[in-house]
Amino acid sequence: MDKQFPTSARPEPAFRGRLEEVPLPEILRRIFLEQRKGTLTLSREDEERRLFFEKGELRTATSSREAQRIGSFLKRRGRITEEDLSWALQQIVRQSGSRLGKTLVREGLLPRAVIDTEMKRLVEEIVFSAFQWDSGEYAFEASTEVLDPDIALSLSTAAIIVEGIRRLPETPVFRERLGDGHRVLRLARDPMSRYQYLPLTPQEAYVLSRIDGVLEVDSLLSIAGGTRSVASKVVYALLSCGLIEWKTDRSPRRETQGTPATINVEVASEPAAPSPEHAGLVHSTWRRIDWLSHYDLLAVSRDASAADIRRAYFERSRLFHPDLAHRPDLVGLERELSAVFDRLKVAHDTLADPAARAEYDRTLDDAPAVVFSEDTAADPKAQRQLAENNFDRAVQLIEEKDFFSAVELLREAVRFAPDKAEYRFRLGEVELKNEKWIARGLDNMREATRLAPSRGDFLRATARALAAHGRQSDAEMYARRASEADPGPESTAVFDEICGSGAGKRRETGALPRAGLFRRILRKRE
Repeated sequence: MDKQFPTSARPEPAFRGRLEEVPLPEILRRIFLEQRKGTLTLSREDEERRLFFEKGELRTATSSREAQRIGSFLKRRGRITEEDLSWALQQIVRQSGSRLGKTLVREGLLPRAVIDTEMKRLVEEIVFSAFQWDSGEYAFEASTEVLDPDIALSLSTAAIIVEGIRRLPETPVFRERLGDGHRVLRLARDPMSRYQYLPLTPQEAYVLSRIDGVLEVDSLLSIAGGTRSVASKVVYALLSCGLIEWKTDRSPRRETQGTPATINVEVASEPAAPSPEHAGLVHSTWRRIDWLSHYDLLAVSRDASAADIRRAYFERSRLFHPDLAHRPDLVGLERELSAVFDRLKVAHDTLADPAARAEYDRTLDDAPAVVFSEDTAADPKAQRQLAENNFDRAVQLIEEKDFFSAVELLREAVRFAPDKAEYRFRLGEVELKNEKWIARGLDNMREATRLAPSRGDFLRATARALAAHGRQSDAEMYARRASEADPGPESTAVFDEICGSGAGKRRETGALPRAGLFRRILRKRE
């Protein structure tokens, strides 16, 4: 079955253990790679910290330490006085269930931007200081609950792991954790690990660029620059976040090296330039994902070899890795990136399996008009199908209140099926939500009534829209047309609403809408 979007599933089993046996970076890496949702609890002696995750990404964290609670943190940072904090806490007691941050904003004690900034700093303090724990217990409990969006943060798990290790002192423990000096490292084979978005220091980027699947650990440490302890910590950080992994075979073949040109890392001294084209690619691919074939999605031909498909999978995974939502020019596209990335894996797994690929190819041959790319939809039947796909997706987006994307899809639907009144009407409705598109929206609604003159619902909605935007005379005309095309209480209510007192006078003088006049004539004949 072609799974195009991730669906909510039964929570994964819980896991637990001791930090002496599994360090925190390795726990975080597991949560990310398994895309876990739930709570990681760290505890030692009388202290407890809780880290909350969604799809492997850290969203927020809490601590049992008084100094690491938001009120104390804000006071320590000079953001709030003791008096104001006490007063806000009293308000929370009176209004059970209210949060301190919300209360401070509501009562005008702090702006929302300050609360968000300080919450992020507090979460970072809670998490990064936990990297110093070399003993204690950990337990991860899966959850299906939705986090409160007012406290949810968006932090890259890979960046958290690397930054947490950066803040630790250089000690022999990192070299010990790397084990045998003759082992060889390579870039991670799994695209989810390889293409994480990760800002690196120049030294970290240099070490990463030397990892080629041939160089042994001891040789790598000798050319990494700085002391051996510093180099060991860098390598351990890259290994812990999953960007690199141990090579399991003894092949002497040199592999791809990790540079900004081959993976999604960014060197602090050389930040990546914003790319509107990349954002456009993500958005466009996501909009069309329902009808793109596996070949279209991977941008390969039907006769592509297994090696071509594998290569294309890695190239496309780099472009659509969910972590890229942390990059400034792709902020806000987390949903789109995740959906395309998940579908890429489905496409690769299907086409990489000869039997599954043969079966998939049969489905394409049996229904050639259903699976195609936008650019190849030339015949009328294919265009109709493409228009229908656009419309169905647009309806979903309207329900999700993603109106801009819905407008783009509806316009494409109208372009491929200009005589479909339903497409025109829904497009007009959504266009009215943008002040710049009012005239265009009204025109599309009127065109829909021309294409479907007997649709009373179209006529009534068009009449109301015209009246709401100051087109009174046109609104009255459409209200009368609605009464004629679909006589009944709904049309009468719209007529009374738009024509107002004038409608009452017409009734008193016998000047009824044409539909009402026809009914009176028929009654007299009977």
